[in-house]
Amino acid sequence: MSSSSVSPLPFQVSRQQAYEVRFAANPEADLTAWIRAQASGGRVFLLADTRAWEHHGKDLLAQWDATEEPPIVIPFQGGEEGKSWSQAGRMLDILADLGFKRRDLLLLFGGGVTCDAGGFVASLFMRGVPYALIPTTVMAQVDAAIGGKVAVNHARAKNLIGAFHQPRGIWIDTRYPQTTSRAERINGFAEMVKVALLDGTPALARMEAGLPHLLTNHLQHADVVAMVREAIRIKLALLAPDPFEEDLDRVLNLGHAVGHALETAEAYRSTRHGFAVAVGLAVAARLSTVRGLWQAHWEERVMRLLLAAGLPTSADRVPVEEVWRQLQMIRNIRDGSLREVLLRAPGRCHITGDVSLEELRMAYPPRAHSPCLELECDSA
Repeated sequence: MSSSSVSPLPFQVSRQQAYEVRFAANPEADLTAWIRAQASGGRVFLLADTRAWEHHGKDLLAQWDATEEPPIVIPFQGGEEGKSWSQAGRMLDILADLGFKRRDLLLLFGGGVTCDAGGFVASLFMRGVPYALIPTTVMAQVDAAIGGKVAVNHARAKNLIGAFHQPRGIWIDTRYPQTTSRAERINGFAEMVKVALLDGTPALARMEAGLPHLLTNHLQHADVVAMVREAIRIKLALLAPDPFEEDLDRVLNLGHAVGHALETAEAYRSTRHGFAVAVGLAVAARLSTVRGLWQAHWEERVMRLLLAAGLPTSADRVPVEEVWRQLQMIRNIRDGSLREVLLRAPGRCHITGDVSLEELRMAYPPRAHSPCLELECDSA
């Protein structure tokens, strides 16, 4: 046999994916017609958060055409404790037992945990099955349902086990979060503040205008609908250049390094995601001032907005040394890279990898206001 070089065989893989975020506030909106379109002739398996279903399930089923096969409803226990590998395994068993087929649709109805864990299950079953989302909390509508990032938690880190699996579509109805607690509504508001800071002053002003109506539970007010739509628009725009997050310098991580460290330190049991992100945003705002990246009045505006919402700006239960320890664990998971997103102004970011413990200590002072809602961690 002659010795000759064997040339490599190139193989290019690509997939075009596109979907729409539909809004129930649109006069032409028809939920059941939208569900039929997402199902494309397949059966509908509805993975429903038990608390959201208790409030809204009867109304949703009442809209179903009597001539059509009703959805197969699968109860799902929400709350951060449900975002686990064991819970995902149980859901996979249920889909197998019910005979879910490759062309069927998994319709997720619930809060952020339902979106994250349910999407993760959809990414695994039969190597990936179609799914669509009807998020029922503010956090789910503006964050968890957007972007195709699906995951469950691990003791080592939040969202450690996950995938990218894009949905067929997302349905946003701001009436659903009206049955959630005030704490749950402002939990989602933290993510809206984050994306507004990434976009610019007009977006920040829109969040300020919508907050009073969010707090008083007037979620169908035009300012709230506009605020939710704007938050989704900004996130989609920021995801578009890199939907699979190949670049580790992700501005959407604003507030999340410290936020995820807090959640991991408390084993995902005590602090809501948005409350942890609010602390992370406060730390980033203070660090941006300490480093002279922006003028102090921007920090003051961020703090006023967080406090007006009732969000915490420091977590007294978790010492700064423990936050630092968790950040180092995250750094190790990311192969030595821990990128902190800071700000030069709303809409202008600065990403750094050299925040020190002393800087973090300066930016993480004891809270100067009432603990308010931080301990409340019910699910909706």
